[in-house]
Amino acid sequence: MNTDFRIHRLLAVATAACCFSGSALQVSAQEPKAIGNTFLPTDAAATVIMRVSDTLASPQAELYPIEIANAWCRQNIGMTAENIVTVQAIATAPGPTGPMIAAVIRLKQDFNLAQVNAEMVNANEPVDVDGSVCYPINTPFPAMLHEYDKRTVILATPNYMDTVIRAGTDDRVLGPLANLADTTAPSGQVSLLISMEPMRPIAMNLLQSTSDQIPPPLQGLTKVPALVDAIVLSIDIEDEKAGQRLTMLASDASAAKELERTLNNGILSVRDMLLQIAIADMNQDDPVAAASQQYMKRVADHMVKVITPRQTGREVVIEGTLNPNMTTNGVLVGLLLPAVQAARASARRMSSVNNMRQIGLAMHNHYDVYRTLPGNIVDKNGKALLSWRVKILPFIEEQSLYDQFHLDEPWDSEHNIKLLSRMPDIYVDPNTATQPGMTVYQRPVGEKLIMNSDAGGNFRQITDGTANTIIAVETLPDAATAWTKPEDVAIDLDKPKSKLFDGKRAGFNALLADGSALYLGDDTNASMLKALLTARGGEVINRSEF
Repeated sequence: MNTDFRIHRLLAVATAACCFSGSALQVSAQEPKAIGNTFLPTDAAATVIMRVSDTLASPQAELYPIEIANAWCRQNIGMTAENIVTVQAIATAPGPTGPMIAAVIRLKQDFNLAQVNAEMVNANEPVDVDGSVCYPINTPFPAMLHEYDKRTVILATPNYMDTVIRAGTDDRVLGPLANLADTTAPSGQVSLLISMEPMRPIAMNLLQSTSDQIPPPLQGLTKVPALVDAIVLSIDIEDEKAGQRLTMLASDASAAKELERTLNNGILSVRDMLLQIAIADMNQDDPVAAASQQYMKRVADHMVKVITPRQTGREVVIEGTLNPNMTTNGVLVGLLLPAVQAARASARRMSSVNNMRQIGLAMHNHYDVYRTLPGNIVDKNGKALLSWRVKILPFIEEQSLYDQFHLDEPWDSEHNIKLLSRMPDIYVDPNTATQPGMTVYQRPVGEKLIMNSDAGGNFRQITDGTANTIIAVETLPDAATAWTKPEDVAIDLDKPKSKLFDGKRAGFNALLADGSALYLGDDTNASMLKALLTARGGEVINRSEF
């Protein structure tokens, strides 16, 4: 299990398990002036404080699944979610000893370990951690629980528990995150604080190692970790003016100005890149498509305006609001774009299927005339000159193009090479980006396949059944060939997937000898693919498997 996954799982348990919560600082009538440094060790890099009871009491939370949260909490920790005052997650920068994370949970009522679900916490096997009694938590990753006082419970990884417990006292040296918390006022239902000092080397190394993968317009954003000293995010669901406020603290006003400029350039670049992707395949002549482009641009411009940072002194602030209309638009766009992309992909795949069916029909018509499947055009000595794709031109309504070829010359002769750019649309796969004149529609050739030479083969040779035998495929883009060249994809039956899948491709369309098309996904069993490729293998094909 990787480190990031374990961190996310522990924080999820800590948060959702608003559970195992105990002791709360007594709720005072007056909001504290600062978040405070309690439980923040010197090496802490980030902390998130969630004000659970205040959030659940807010009118804005009336549609939250509070009943479900309360039922879960009663069943597992013997109290309702409303009795949880705060959940504070704490994490260090990744280090050699593995993830070091913790959650401090404060309650309105006393914590009772006896009421906690025994399947979650092993209360019968206490563990001594430098004089503190802790209990193992039943999770896939190492974690334990400590009752700090009657209303405060700490969840932590074993390598961090003692450090967090000792950070509960005031007599200690404060780290950069603790100092930040001492000068940051609590705001809203969620507060996030990040100190860049312990995170900066990791962030810079990561950006440097992946710099070649970052698009040039976004290269400027690699400077951000060097410009930021700390980050503070607050979310307030009741604030109609500034529901979210992200503050980035730079070392001085000059650095803050450069940070503002860098972020603005990055935001505009991201907007342009996303718009280009969203409208890439839209028909520019379609009025509805044109209107959709205008709408997308208008929404994008509005979002850019909302998240545009503003610099004041050493602060760079992005301030927004939980506007229902904006939230709805975001959800709609988030739902719409994947659906549009899926529809485009499906349409392109069906277009390719149609191409393959037309090729299959042309092959059958060729067979009716010549009593053989189309093979490559060869000279009197048997040397291949032109591809089978040229040979079936008369059967795909391209007789005039066929007549322009010199059939006694190779595909790349001075005359024939000029016709490479005249490739019929039927040989263009809309799913695959290739150079002009190149195609991925090829015959699979090899021993035991119906196509094992420049000759075309005969249906009588297919003893496995025409509905169970592949005679053409969509090859990988790297294997695309000039459509006039007498070249096809050679298949090694010991590794039948090697020439058709590359670990990225989701699947490909195959033309069967009966003229139908079949889509084969990347989960297709190698033995099944081999059975479909061979003409006389005698294998049993189970059509329910694909």
